[in-house]
Amino acid sequence: MTNQPAKDQLSALAMPFLGIFAGRSIVHNFRKRADKARKLVPGGRFEVWPEASHAINGEFPDEIAARVAKFLGEIEPAAG
Repeated sequence: MTNQPAKDQLSALAMPFLGIFAGRSIVHNFRKRADKARKLVPGGRFEVWPEASHAINGEFPDEIAARVAKFLGEIEPAAG
């Protein structure tokens, strides 16, 4: 069993947060997890990728890298 952060710890997160959920995961119910995340981390951005399985990082490495880069570009102030 893994330890999970407490609800109050998640609700206290103040930094930008991106969560990507696999829509075809057999490990978790993506709808429940995404809904719970949206409630607990109101400032977070959460996406469901319908075609991804729980092996999302192996299936979509380039897409994840591009999405993270876009997210970072949205939250980081422009250089200069």
